[in-house]
Amino acid sequence: MESDFSTRLLSVVAFSGMNQGSFAKMIDVSPGFLSDVLRGLKKPGTDFFIKLKNNIDVSLDWLISGQGVMTGHKAIDHRLMSAIELQVAVVKAAIIDNNNEAKDLLSSLRRDNFQTSDLEGNYDALLNALVPSNSDLQLFVDLYNRNILLNDSKTQKQNTLSAALIHYEASKPNSKLSKLSGEINSPTKNINTSMQINKGKNKRIDATQNNYFGNKD
Repeated sequence: MESDFSTRLLSVVAFSGMNQGSFAKMIDVSPGFLSDVLRGLKKPGTDFFIKLKNNIDVSLDWLISGQGVMTGHKAIDHRLMSAIELQVAVVKAAIIDNNNEAKDLLSSLRRDNFQTSDLEGNYDALLNALVPSNSDLQLFVDLYNRNILLNDSKTQKQNTLSAALIHYEASKPNSKLSKLSGEINSPTKNINTSMQINKGKNKRIDATQNNYFGNKD
């Protein structure tokens, strides 16, 4: 069905991390035409699919028929990654560090059909000590998953660098004096949240108004 194709194409646009205008420019069509295709008002021709395939690693079989998967590449499952990280930490603490609490937890984890409700003790403190919360890892996974479909390595690097700049600018604490005076109300006040990427000749990314890179003369 045409609406199913439009839905799949919209998924590709969303997964690319671009807005519709940037996506249309990348595959050399007008934003209006792309909008009409996404709404099922127009049907794309062969050139549309060729340019799409050349710029984004997406399965045309999946896009046209819905058969298979969007891409041969798979996104990282952060929940699985976190579980593995915890398992490795517990095993290491039990075997290498001879930690009795870790041994008890490992014994429980090895049981079939293990449920957290089966635990006799609270192991939150142990796990927090073994594997502190790693927000950087979550950011790495998120940026990887957002850009996995892009074939253009330059665009991948620009997108991830721009997003990282904005993430840490937003996370940067304000000075106590600024908070006291009310001069800064939001950590994102000085950030260009549109994350627009300048790809012109001799241009570099200017992801925030702090202008970390600026433009070359």
